[in-house]
This record gives sequence, C-alpha cells and structure tokens, in this order.
Amino acid sequence: MPADRSKPNGGPSGAPSEPSRKAARNHVPFGTRIAMAHGKQSRVRKRRLDELEVVKTLGAGSAARVMLVRTTAREDSRPLEKPGALFAMKVFKKRALRRELMYWEEHAERARLSETPWHPFIAGLLDVFADEKNVYEMLEFLPCGNLRVHLQRIGGRMDGPTATFYYANIVLGLQFLHGLGIIHRDLKPDNIILGGNGYLAITDFGHAKLDSASKDDSEWQALGTPYYMAPEIVTTGMPARYRTFGVDWWASGVILYELVTGEFPFDNYDEDGPNDETVVEELFEQIRYADVPWPAEIPLGRQLQSIIERLLRKEPERRLHGDNGTLVKHPWLANVDWVRMGRQLYKAPYVPQAHRHETNWHTWRMPTEDEIPGLPITDVPVMQQFDDRFFESED
Repeated sequence: MPADRSKPNGGPSGAPSEPSRKAARNHVPFGTRIAMAHGKQSRVRKRRLDELEVVKTLGAGSAARVMLVRTTAREDSRPLEKPGALFAMKVFKKRALRRELMYWEEHAERARLSETPWHPFIAGLLDVFADEKNVYEMLEFLPCGNLRVHLQRIGGRMDGPTATFYYANIVLGLQFLHGLGIIHRDLKPDNIILGGNGYLAITDFGHAKLDSASKDDSEWQALGTPYYMAPEIVTTGMPARYRTFGVDWWASGVILYELVTGEFPFDNYDEDGPNDETVVEELFEQIRYADVPWPAEIPLGRQLQSIIERLLRKEPERRLHGDNGTLVKHPWLANVDWVRMGRQLYKAPYVPQAHRHETNWHTWRMPTEDEIPGLPITDVPVMQQFDDRFFESED
C-alpha cells in the first residue's frame, strides 16, 4: 500500500488537520488495532547465539556493554532471513548480576518481552541468551539517536504540530505495552529512539514490570528518573492500586511539556543534576504539590495546556490516560487519524540520514573471545580498528 505522504499540520491547537474527523474518532485502544493493521506480523525465527557475530562495540556502561551484531548464514534460511541483519546486543556479566538481589526476577520479566508480538512503536527485546560468563539481551537496532538528542538538534523545543506527531507515537507504544500488562516505569526522551523513517519507538525495559507483580514500596519507591517520576512513585505509603499504568502516562505528560517548552515542569535546578539528597527531595515536593508552571515567553494553545495539565494531575485516578480511550478523544489530538499513524503512513517531520555503523571507524575496543565465549567475533579491517592512542572511551 503506498504511503500517504501528507504530513500532519495543524492550527493553533497543534493537532494535525489533514486526516478527516471521522477517521480521527476511530481511536486505537491498547494498540491492538495497530497490530491488526500490520497484519499481526510475527517475529522472525529465533536464532542461536553462535548464529550471530559481533561487528563492533557501540558503548559500555557500569551495568552492561552494548554491541552491534549481525546475523550469519544458516543452512535452512528462509527468503526473509538473509544474513547481515543488524541488532543491538546488551551483555551483562553474570558475576556482577549476582550482586543484584532483584535481578533474576526482573530478568525473567524482561525475558517475557521477547515473546510479545512485533509492534512498530516498540524497539523490543527480541531474545535472551546466556553462556558461562554472560547474559545477552538482543534488541532491535535503531541507529538514529534518541528523542532527547533530536530535541537538542532542533533547538530544544518544537511547535505544536510536530509535538502532536511525536506524542501520538508515544501514545501508540504505551497502549500496546499496557495492553500486554507491562508498565515501563522509566519513560523519558532518552528511552525513546528515532527509527530510520522518522517515527519513534519506546525502548530500554530495564525497569519494566508486569502490572500483576508486587507493588511494595521497596520495589516502587523513587524508581526511574527523578524528573519523570509520578507522585505515587515519590510518596511513601501510597495504596498499591495507584501504582499502575498511570505512572507511564504521567511521564508522557512530562515529555510533552518538555517537547513544547524545552524545560521540565518540575525542576529544582542543580548544575550536577538531581543527585544531591536535598535537591532530590525538593524536586519530589514540587512533583507532589506544585502546579504546572507555564513559561510566559512561550505561547501555548489552551488545548495543549489542557492535555498536559490533565496528564499531570496528582491524583492517579483523575489523571488522563490512553488505556480507556479518553486521551485520544482530547481536542488537542482530535485530528489524528490513529490507524494511519499506526501504519506509519504520515510523513515524519524529520527523517534521519542513514548511517553505516558497521563500516565506521571503531571508537570502542572490540571484546575478546574470553570475555564473550559464546558469541563469535568478526575480523575488523585494520583501517577501522580501535586505537586507544586517539580515544579514551573506557576506563
């Protein structure tokens, strides 16, 4: 089906005007109709770890190393399973993971994500592997940066119609996750990445939890990134029934505010970030009690302010959310054709330039066979190899 190249444009409300109002009313609860629109696409057949090979190291943090891997030929390859497909691979050392008391339960829950259907607005966990030293999590590889990087690229904030497009992407991703009973719990621009077609996909499910799981204070208190935490996360003794999908919709409201103002709605500024204990508690006080501030120098439409204020209501039971159809019916989103958006037939406001990460110069060293015994490593041409005389990326 040919793509509709019409870009959502809007009036003062910031909502797209091109799709018909009749189609706009055809909202997509839980993202299930999007899966139907895509023909309920299934995942590719699972691969063994030794049917992949490391192409380069993308980065390394305190918890994991992230590598770019590609598929190799298999004897019974199907036409759509040609070798050379690229994926991201997170590598966790088992020795370090054993120190994390909650890891094994959380890892089991994240592993269930690899069994979920494919969805265009989720950069999902595709498979989980293990060898004698490591646990490996294979994810979709979207190499075009995250929403925060894009926001900085365009000057720190965006206009209403552009924000409408990106926020609708987030809504569809959350509807899908929540329909499966999954709460993300760390939604922020850093965990929303840009695909090659300019659409967004939610990623990084390190804090994800099933709604049916335990909701004790110890597993929910101050969880995630401070600026995006909901009142029920930063308040002790909150009834367990409030610790549910509403925390993601609150975070989506913070993101929407950030998209159109370039600021956080609740921000006790500190040049080193919200790390000092006093600074963090003052920030949490704002989250619990302060009204949403509106920058006088940035003109925002009444409907745009309305949807943000309703997403950022302190009481979870009064908060606007997308799991019951009320969010998509808000006037600020009234002109979005949700089926068309779900099929990604709009022209995105920005389409990133493709990068060939597998052929670029290496800025991180490749792992050794001893470090990842179960995963083959490709040979790197001399002219692309990492040289620590020019880079100091690792300790």
